Amino acid sequence: MNTFKGTISSIESHDSFRLVEVDINGEPMKLITLELDERFHERANVLLLVKETDIVIAKNRSGTLSIENKYPCSISGVNSGEVFSEIAIDSPLGAMTALVGRSAQDSMKLEPDDRIQVFIRANEIALMENKIEDK
Repeated sequence: MNTFKGTISSIESHDSFRLVEVDINGEPMKLITLELDERFHERANVLLLVKETDIVIAKNRSGTLSIENKYPCSISGVNSGEVFSEIAIDSPLGAMTALVGRSAQDSMKLEPDDRIQVFIRANEIALMENKIEDK
């Protein structure tokens, strides 16, 4: 699980949805949630959790996508398995890991030092209270 520490910079309400923007090392990350209690407010320190399988990697991409959470990154390591490959990534958010199918890794020719773009859908991010930072 990828974990990022950040501070809530804004919360917008739309019907039963909440759009939460979190500042992580000066980079914004947006997430969508249905419920939000009083622990989560602007300037609250939080943790964002993203599964390795929820990180999408693009290489030599052109065109636009509707995903707002996109970051220029580089690959710091590749651990190729028989079915899946673990991709270590250096990003503006900090270090992260993605898990991709081995066939995708082979067809994209993902290797250390490659420049890539990482995408994370707003509904694939979990929000947690950062109890350590709040004390």
